Amino acid sequence: MALRERDPDVYRILQRERERQREGVELIPSENYVSEAVLDAMGTIFTNKYSEGYPGRRYYGGNEHVDEIERLAQERAKALFRVPHANVQPYSGSPANLAVYLAACQPGDPIMGQNLPDGGHLTHGWKVSATGTYYRSIPYHVKSDGYIDFDEVWRLAREHRPRLIWCGATAYVREFPFEKFAEVADEVGEQKPSARQLVTERPADGEVVVQRVAQVVHDALPGHGSANARNRSRSTLA
Repeated sequence: MALRERDPDVYRILQRERERQREGVELIPSENYVSEAVLDAMGTIFTNKYSEGYPGRRYYGGNEHVDEIERLAQERAKALFRVPHANVQPYSGSPANLAVYLAACQPGDPIMGQNLPDGGHLTHGWKVSATGTYYRSIPYHVKSDGYIDFDEVWRLAREHRPRLIWCGATAYVREFPFEKFAEVADEVGEQKPSARQLVTERPADGEVVVQRVAQVVHDALPGHGSANARNRSRSTLA
């Protein structure tokens, strides 16, 4: 029985949401308006399947076709972002960012990110996020003209020697100065023999930095790379 007949109340709510999306615009970075084909793919027989784990290493049987479609998604993601590895399971940027933290940092490590009221993201060390609880957050800010205060960035980086520097935000209207952040990460990393990671959030046309972050995360996973993967090379723009 179709949803319209089975549960007309839910059906009416779905229809109202469809109309709202068609008639309004919200420029929210974490949202996307998908095609009808994507909507069709999201409501398939796979809804019935539990698939904890990774392709070829599931905790339950009957996942051969789930493995097949996840591997296909991985290959497409690697081609799109031009990276050697891809995890297509995180449902949003927050768990994806946590994977970077787990690969690059230890609890209590200093990290730097754009302050939330200045346009930053919750997972860049804001106090209500786990990232602001398990890591020592040193936020940087924007100036009155809306640009990142790089005098402050340099000062904080030299003072605190952050293990990780986030270059990315939720609501920043200027172009991100990736190269400037790379310079900061390079200098701070050279002054102390432990590794520094510059993690940026870029669209699919981003190149080197996304690839290097992917390699850092991959090498820190169990069974990959060396035991000292966290203390390897810095991840910065070329």
